[in-house]
Amino acid sequence: MNKNLYIATANQGENNYERNKKRHDHLYDLSKEKSDEHLSIEIEYFEKENHRSVPLVAIYNGLKYINQEY
Repeated sequence: MNKNLYIATANQGENNYERNKKRHDHLYDLSKEKSDEHLSIEIEYFEKENHRSVPLVAIYNGLKYINQEY
C-alpha cells in the first residue's frame, strides 16, 4: 500500500522563517529518510499566504495530492 503525506507551510515573516519553514523542511527530510515503506511526500511553501489564509488552499491542494491516482 502506498502512503501519501502532504505538508503545507506559509510565509510567517522573516522573524519566523527559521522556526516555521525550516522546521517543516526538516520534518520532510526526516520522513523521507526514516520511512521503511514507500512514502510519497509533497511539501509546499506558500510565499503569499500566512497562518490564517493557508488552510483552505492547503486542504484543497493536499486532497488533490493524496488522490492524484484516481
